[in-house]
Amino acid sequence: MHGKSEHEAPLVVRHLEKLLYRVGLFVADHHTSVLVFTLVITALTSVKIAFTPQEDDIKTGYTPFGSRSLHEMEVYNEFFAHKGDPIAAFLLISAKDGKSLTRPKYMEEVIRALDFVSGNVSHLDKTFYDLCTDWCLVNEPIRQFANGMHIREVSNGDDSLARVNLTFPIMEVLGKQLDLSANFFGIQRDEIGSITFLRMIAAQFRADVPTGWTADDVKAYERNLSSKLHSEFSSPLIDAYGLSLTYTADEIVRTGMTIFPYIAIGFLIMCVFSIVTLILSSLYLRQSFKHRISMAILGCVCPLLATSSALGLLFWMGFRFGSILCVTPFLILAIGVDDAYLTIQSWIRMRDLPISHREKIAAVSVDVGPSISITSLTNFLAFAIGIYTPTPEIQLFCIGNVVAVIFDYIYQLTMYMAIVSISGEKEVNEEEEKKKKIKEMDKEQRRVAIPPKQVELSSSTSHSDSHFTVISINRNSFIRPSSVCTDEEEGEGNGLSRLLEAYSDWLSNGFTTVIIFLCLLVYWWTSIEGALSIKIQLSPDKLVIHDSKLLQMNFLRDTYINPNYTTVNIFVGNPGDLDDPSQLKRVRESIEAFEEIPECLGAKFSHFWLRDYEEFIRDGGNEDSEDYEDSSSSNGTASIYSKSVMKPFLEWPEFQHLNAFIRFNENDTISRFFATVSYHGEHLGEFDEQARLLRKWRATADRFPSLGVDIFSDNSQFIDQVDTILPATLSTSLATLFCMVVVCFLFMYNLFTVLVASSSIASICIGVFGLLSYWGIDLDPISMATTIMSIGFSVDFPAHVTYHYFREGLEDSQAAPSKRIARALVAIGFPLLQCGISTILFVCCLLFVPTYMSEVFVKTMILVVSLGLIHGLMVVPVFLCAFTNLYHIFFLPSNDTQSLSSFARLLRWGVSPSTSDKEIPSS
Repeated sequence: MHGKSEHEAPLVVRHLEKLLYRVGLFVADHHTSVLVFTLVITALTSVKIAFTPQEDDIKTGYTPFGSRSLHEMEVYNEFFAHKGDPIAAFLLISAKDGKSLTRPKYMEEVIRALDFVSGNVSHLDKTFYDLCTDWCLVNEPIRQFANGMHIREVSNGDDSLARVNLTFPIMEVLGKQLDLSANFFGIQRDEIGSITFLRMIAAQFRADVPTGWTADDVKAYERNLSSKLHSEFSSPLIDAYGLSLTYTADEIVRTGMTIFPYIAIGFLIMCVFSIVTLILSSLYLRQSFKHRISMAILGCVCPLLATSSALGLLFWMGFRFGSILCVTPFLILAIGVDDAYLTIQSWIRMRDLPISHREKIAAVSVDVGPSISITSLTNFLAFAIGIYTPTPEIQLFCIGNVVAVIFDYIYQLTMYMAIVSISGEKEVNEEEEKKKKIKEMDKEQRRVAIPPKQVELSSSTSHSDSHFTVISINRNSFIRPSSVCTDEEEGEGNGLSRLLEAYSDWLSNGFTTVIIFLCLLVYWWTSIEGALSIKIQLSPDKLVIHDSKLLQMNFLRDTYINPNYTTVNIFVGNPGDLDDPSQLKRVRESIEAFEEIPECLGAKFSHFWLRDYEEFIRDGGNEDSEDYEDSSSSNGTASIYSKSVMKPFLEWPEFQHLNAFIRFNENDTISRFFATVSYHGEHLGEFDEQARLLRKWRATADRFPSLGVDIFSDNSQFIDQVDTILPATLSTSLATLFCMVVVCFLFMYNLFTVLVASSSIASICIGVFGLLSYWGIDLDPISMATTIMSIGFSVDFPAHVTYHYFREGLEDSQAAPSKRIARALVAIGFPLLQCGISTILFVCCLLFVPTYMSEVFVKTMILVVSLGLIHGLMVVPVFLCAFTNLYHIFFLPSNDTQSLSSFARLLRWGVSPSTSDKEIPSS
């Protein structure tokens, strides 16, 4: 590094080292002030976390931008915009023994549950009976079925039995026909259609928002319905569940909050591991470990403070506290502790150099700064690219991690470096005091004695002070420890040094290269097969903890309700002039088109106001209206479809609920309406079948553009991810990998070194994707977030090794590949093992949280860390040695070792194989 461009560090690294050197000096000179300042910033930003409620956007948070379901939801919201989203909650009832509900005492309990929800659940002193308006009789079929059972029970053998026909799907009680298909599920019937078995009952509680109520009031009512039902209603015979969108969101929030306490457990695990490993390494090196315990603990604290500052700042800026952000502390702790291990290891090597304390801290900063910068920059870019994914929750996750990575990087170079400076200075001063006391004792005894080996507190060798390299930086200099040691040191016979040297020789062996390459081929084939077979699916079950009642509700819904009664809402936004027969025919055809789909239950199970209105008129229910077939607009009277003419129809108890289906404009005519059509199918509880039916609905709606037909389904926002999540994951992954290559090239502009690092990153990512599939993980927004995370995190292991290998080539271009690998492993091998093992132990504490989110995170981290360690400590060194040896064979003839071909110069392969017999250090 003395002006030879062949062996000069990249421009980015040179400028970065200048900056890091100045930062290190500044931190060493003002370590107390730096520590206090960063702690104050942490306190000011973090205080917002305590006052920010956790909130998940269950409606659109997992729906890709630009998806059709967002437009459909907008149509839905606009239809109900005059009062806001209606209250919508459901009561799901099943027998505790799993048998039929068609038993008198069980039906009595069902009615008691209905009465409890209708009369006991309230908000602002309003119960469902006060709120229901158009929907008061929506659960009447359940009550009438219970009445019919009671009539049959008390009138044994009476002729009145003829007037009670408890058949499915249409029942008849006292001459009144009622549709049971929307309420009764898991039905078994006899030969005449009478119900012999009833698995579950579903009741609806719908109401328009009363005047003065806000969206929060609606949520409060729905929340009360579920919480009171689950906590206050008890029955020895039935299970009753209250389901609503609010309850689903609350359960997701509860799941996220469940993860938080395990941060403390994981933190404790990581602290214990850090302390134990640092004590062992200090004892091995015969150095004091008293102050390194504080370094170990605070090395775990610093990333948590960085995460707290980042999230607090985001909340101050107005971002919401999504459940997915609960993973961020675990991720940043894993990244930050890795940096702390590197810093501590660097301090151990720098500690006994014959320079001032401030220069030692500056040297540590320069020594580890580029490695920390590479991993921080790659993690930053991975999550920054993830911000442009089409899913809002993934965007939130990536934004949180981007800011957290920035804070962690700054805190590592300031806060934690200040901690190392303070602790290191005390450590060195205490050892100097001990040395002085020993000398004073020797003086008093008037003899010269060599301090016993067991109290020697210098570095691992007595000659380390004489081995350092002075590197010029902008007319200043810092001292980096030399990566060589003398023959005297080697003569001490350090066992680990010999083991490391033997391992490095094995890695550089050609036979090893062939074996590793064959193993990689099998690994790549298996991983690619797994990646190609991964399923794309998301359900609310994946977002909640395993003890949630929501899981049982979703099971009942997917097993019994959806296969038997899947409903689509059909919005007609431009019905036009319904007095025009051709227009009226077109409106009928639009609904009939949906009923022509093979899975449709039939027209009699649809809710279409026009048919009921026609029947109402034919039965003479609207005596003041003109004849239905003769449009009354032709003789000057009001339209038959005007609000005033339809008023008797809409006030009739049997049709009162249809008020919610129709909207009138200022001219008192129908401006828009919606209808519902119901479907059934054995596999409609499955995600793929729901997606297929959704595509049919949309294709049908597109046949009537002049009517402005749109559909709305509760699951469409989840289903829409199927078509976008795979291309989004692929594009994000490829863009991130490209950025990783660019970053590696900026720090190590040596083509083959960058190629090895980049290929290793891609190999790790392929392995993570493929093995997750074998491990039972689907492709969904949660796993997508973790795969983005894994790309950034996978850089750490190969990047550290390749960067140190590259740097060793700059400092000693004649060193053999095995020697360069050995020296690189001396610098970062132990910290990488510390980071890998501690991270796995840390994330495994999340296994105690029975959620899909924690399961995905744990499995992803175990895979990325394990594969990262294998690649970083074995695969990458093998191929670095192989490429260097190949270069030596083909581009550096033995008779002209100083000449480089023009091709080699173009590739910047500025390293040459060894003519040096210098040994690796024992530390």
